[in-house]
Formats: sequence, C-alpha cells, structure tokens
Amino acid sequence: NMLLHELPDSLDNFNLGVDSYMKSDFPAASQQFNSSLNLYIEETKRCKTLCAVGYDERADKKTPDLNDTSTFQDQFVKLYHEVMECRYKCLGKFDNLLNLDEDYLPKLLNYLQFSAFQTSDIEFAYKIAAAYLSLNPGDQTMTNNFKYFTRQLENVPEGYTPLKDLIEENKLDMELLSAIVGKKEIRKRLKDKQNYVLGDVGLISELNPDRNILLEKFLLIYRFQL
Repeated sequence: NMLLHELPDSLDNFNLGVDSYMKSDFPAASQQFNSSLNLYIEETKRCKTLCAVGYDERADKKTPDLNDTSTFQDQFVKLYHEVMECRYKCLGKFDNLLNLDEDYLPKLLNYLQFSAFQTSDIEFAYKIAAAYLSLNPGDQTMTNNFKYFTRQLENVPEGYTPLKDLIEENKLDMELLSAIVGKKEIRKRLKDKQNYVLGDVGLISELNPDRNILLEKFLLIYRFQL
C-alpha cells in the first residue's frame, strides 16, 4: 500500500512534466504529462475497483462495517451507500496532495494539450483539448485552441477513449449516488468540483433515479459477496 506521505505515480510524472514545461522542454513535458494522464486513469480505476471489493484506499480500511445493522435490507442499503461514497472520493484523491488553483485533471489536460501542440502533435492536442472541454465546456481559451486544432486537421480523429470511458463511468457513479443522497446534495458537492465528474453541473438534471435500473447498474459494479 502507498504510504500517506508518498505521491501517486501520476503526480510524480506530473511534477516532472511541470519542471520540463517551465524549461520549455516540450517533448519531455508532453511525454511526462501523457504518462501522468495514463497513470491517473489507471490509479483512479484501481481506487474504484478496491471500493467495489470492500476496501477504502483513502481511509485504508475495509468497508462497510455491517455490525450495527440487522436486516438484509439494512445491510444492502449501507453497502450500496458506502461503496458509492468510496468511489466518489476516488475522484478527488489527487487534489488533496497538490496546491493547485484548479482541479487536478483539467490542469493536467491543459498542460498536455499545449505541450503536444508545441511538439507539432496536432492530432493528440486535438484529442486532449476535446477531453478538457467535455469536463469544462465553458472555457473560452480551450474552445479557441480546439477550433484551431480542428482547422489544422484534414480528418477529425476519434476522442481519447480511455479518458472518455472514465468520464462515462463517473457519470454512472453519480447516478447511483444521486439515488441515495438526492440530486440537491450532488449539486452541492459538484458546485466547486464539477470538473471531476460530468463537466456541466446542469447535466445532473438528466440523471434518472429509477431505483430498479440503478440497482442493476450497482450490481454490475459491485463484486463483494455479503
């Protein structure tokens, strides 16, 4: 297990990338930020998977403690709630370790798209700018960058699939958590941290709290045996 004072590998690569970026060594920065992004995706998915098998990585404990419940229904509701809360916390695990003026993931993507552009990798810069805008669609500077990259390409490439898949998974997690704590609570949580999950907070209005559908989705995620 990672000790509390150790940085995840993604942050190690991020810090190396920032150093290279500040020295205008953009080939190195692009490689380091790209490694950081891939590790971020891997580490976030690992954190979520551990939640689904009953381990809260951030709190370093097994979850949930069912000793204070009696019925199967009570056990399942608590299990459902704690697993989804655990998965939600995985989305912010990096921000507590760095003193940034914005959320970690969009900060990383911003560095990466500019570094890729500086190395003339326009196609990759396009993909990363598109990913950034899926998280923060109101950013005018990135919108302008994205339009520029688009004009430079003969064919528009597909999006950055690993990150796109993670964002879709995050949306599902918010649907499940919304069914427990309510949309109002989710809106409150995402007000200042919207870049973690869905991008535009307004998308929360589209969430469908149909409990039968959500139960089926939850059982697909959760692997722990009661």
